Amino acid sequence: MAIAEFQFADNIYLSPTPSGAFYAISSPAKEPMRTLLLALLRQEESQQPITNKLIEWTGVDDIEGVLSLVQQAQSLAWIEGLEEPITLPDSGFATMVEILLESLSNSGKALLVDGSGCTIACSGFDDETAEMLSAFSTDLIAVQDRHEKRLKKYFGLNIHGWGAVDSSGSSRIGTWPIYIGDKRLLLTIPGEPRFNCPEFTLLIWSLVRRYFV
Repeated sequence: MAIAEFQFADNIYLSPTPSGAFYAISSPAKEPMRTLLLALLRQEESQQPITNKLIEWTGVDDIEGVLSLVQQAQSLAWIEGLEEPITLPDSGFATMVEILLESLSNSGKALLVDGSGCTIACSGFDDETAEMLSAFSTDLIAVQDRHEKRLKKYFGLNIHGWGAVDSSGSSRIGTWPIYIGDKRLLLTIPGEPRFNCPEFTLLIWSLVRRYFV
């Protein structure tokens, strides 16, 4: 569809999809698409696509550029239009994040720590296991920091996470960095992660609302 033909439907509200939420926090690099997605995740509720707001959020200073960006996000299935606005559940940050973490794994187990390894929220692990996994995840990300550029240079790999795999190559446990502003959090999940679900979007939304400055 040509940009001139691209129009917003009446009475819709924009929301990042799970894949859009993942892209938003998968890198600290700043660019208009990531800025748009993070701006949507910083709001108290899903927003109508008002052109002036989109220009302000993205820094793209012309209408055609903003429409092109939104059209690209839509074609990549990184945003969706909702008939009604949605808001985060009002159940308190700690309780809500713990419940959302439980949904991201078949086992109901997941751990979220900050960049120094301090636990933010935990689901399904006892204290001793959580402490061990905190050290495990921070060590893995330290490896990524040391070798990320070389892996990209020599193998063309854009690393989004690290994990331990079995003999068939299936992940048994993995750690993914979550970049929010100048902060980096670490999400550790045993087994196959469930990132393509609404709970993942809600998790990222709640973290952006709390930690983005």
